[in-house]
Amino acid sequence: MEIEKMPLEEKYERLLYQMTLVWAEAYDFNKKQGTTDKWINYMTDVEKKLLPYTTGLGRVFFKFIKKIAPGKTFKQTVNKVLYDQQKWHHHSNLELSWISNREAIWKVKNCPFLRK
Repeated sequence: MEIEKMPLEEKYERLLYQMTLVWAEAYDFNKKQGTTDKWINYMTDVEKKLLPYTTGLGRVFFKFIKKIAPGKTFKQTVNKVLYDQQKWHHHSNLELSWISNREAIWKVKNCPFLRK
């Protein structure tokens, strides 16, 4: 018996659903344990450490460019992070507000992680 090949779009849809479920479970578990703030702080620390890699820049180059042009590096980083977030959230659900060249606020409307 031959195994049916899954279409690429269905693979992405199933992967997104699985990751959404994992994040929802982690959020719910931490909420019930009263450790939501610790979990968010932990995830933020991990993301900061991975930032040079997730933005497509090498760690050494990232540190170098950050010293030369910190405002520009920050803006590029925020834009890369929000671009990357589109794998989880639809583009129209992402909001970005610039407070200064070194401070930004981004929000996710209709977050599937919190809805499920």
